[in-house]
Amino acid sequence: MPTMTPITINRPNPSEVPTDPEDRRAEYLDAGEHMRAYANLRFAQLTLFLAISAGILSALVTKDSLAPRMTLKVGGLVVALVFFILEERSTGFWKHYKDRAKELEVVMQCWQYRPDVKQWMPVSATWATRLLFLAAALFWIVSLYRNVP
Repeated sequence: MPTMTPITINRPNPSEVPTDPEDRRAEYLDAGEHMRAYANLRFAQLTLFLAISAGILSALVTKDSLAPRMTLKVGGLVVALVFFILEERSTGFWKHYKDRAKELEVVMQCWQYRPDVKQWMPVSATWATRLLFLAAALFWIVSLYRNVP
């Protein structure tokens, strides 16, 4: 029976933090820029997802649509799942850069990302986005088996 090796994530140790203060600062700024880019990507993906989903729904309710209804429904399900995967990947990258910024903050003695933000909402933006994509996927699955829309 083959043995399974554990998956390891290559994260730099705090000892791998650059010794030159300017290099640390540059890496810290770079991590912040990447975090902003992935945060902006979420809204771009949501916009595209909503536009594509609205187009599919519009084609479904239009009586003279050229595309078969089953194809549109399967397409809607695929779109929801693809965007769910894209969201998970971009969230993972965002978390990677936040963790790296926190590691740099320990050495640089600053506290922009280290303190956890107290949230008044029980659901984070990440979970709200996940729920949106999963609800859309569930809608398309139900529509495949029922005559919805």
